[in-house]
Amino acid sequence: MILTLKFRLRDKRASGLNILLMIALAGCAITSTGVVSTGPDTYLIASDASGAEVTAGLYREANAFCAEQKKQLITINVTALNRIPFVRNASSKLEFRCVAPSDPVLNRNPT
Repeated sequence: MILTLKFRLRDKRASGLNILLMIALAGCAITSTGVVSTGPDTYLIASDASGAEVTAGLYREANAFCAEQKKQLITINVTALNRIPFVRNASSKLEFRCVAPSDPVLNRNPT
């Protein structure tokens, strides 16, 4: 009887650990809102995830979006919040424009 009880407890712990592992792995996925137009050649993309690469993932998606149009990305504004365990996930928001490679704004010297 004691032996059977130990196996049952071990099985329940193992299944509980499996559930926690699945939840943790599901939280690592970075999903975004997708690119949303906010004006002429101006866009917004945002994400709320637990991964460390939230902003980098948004830049990859935004660059791919502009590249499909044979244009280049220019950042208007980017905001990011770090993850605080058990409080909030990391989040980021990227506002950007897609401009033609010949656009003078790309050749501007920062002063």
